[in-house]
Amino acid sequence: RDPFRAARLILSLRQVGVTDNRVLAAMEMVPRERFVSEEAAQMAYEDVLLPIDCGQTLLRPSVIGHLLQLAELSENTPKTLLIGSGSGYMAALLCHLSGKVFAVERYKRLQKRAISVLGELKLANAEFLHGDGLDGWNANAPYDRIILTGIAPEDPVALMQQLAPSGRLIYPISTQAGQNISVRGASSKALNVHPISGFSPLISGKAQEL
Repeated sequence: RDPFRAARLILSLRQVGVTDNRVLAAMEMVPRERFVSEEAAQMAYEDVLLPIDCGQTLLRPSVIGHLLQLAELSENTPKTLLIGSGSGYMAALLCHLSGKVFAVERYKRLQKRAISVLGELKLANAEFLHGDGLDGWNANAPYDRIILTGIAPEDPVALMQQLAPSGRLIYPISTQAGQNISVRGASSKALNVHPISGFSPLISGKAQEL
């Protein structure tokens, strides 16, 4: 791991508006290269999408930074639900930013990799579920934060119902004008909208083969 490349990435994130010091510290600490293939690892500290298994991608660091910053996480955020955990990078960041992390992933292969890498990094405050992310994880509700890593095909009603009364749902939306990150409270009231692009659609259901 190259600390100079990591520091350069953090500087570039500040320049595009990711200024939350806790988010930046977590992104400097968590080795992004551990969550991608050896071929992609050389690009781990560039602000680019990276391929992961099952035909999926790891979001750009600037996009992840904005998602986490809008979540306004603190050490006093007890429970966060992550929808679309991929190979585990964002779950690892949340382990440093939140209390307990619950992560749902439709691809079993990605879920297994995430569990393995977080175990190697000794991050013990995350649990993973192989399931349909759009159903959430009702058994552990309510959540103080729910974060989606892709665009939901419809209004995420089931997830809203799993929010704590003071909770926040942070999720990307697609409009005619482009993509945005929307932040909503448990009352469905929109609290913030941040223009940004780079999200793919979330797919409903869970993969049976991968």
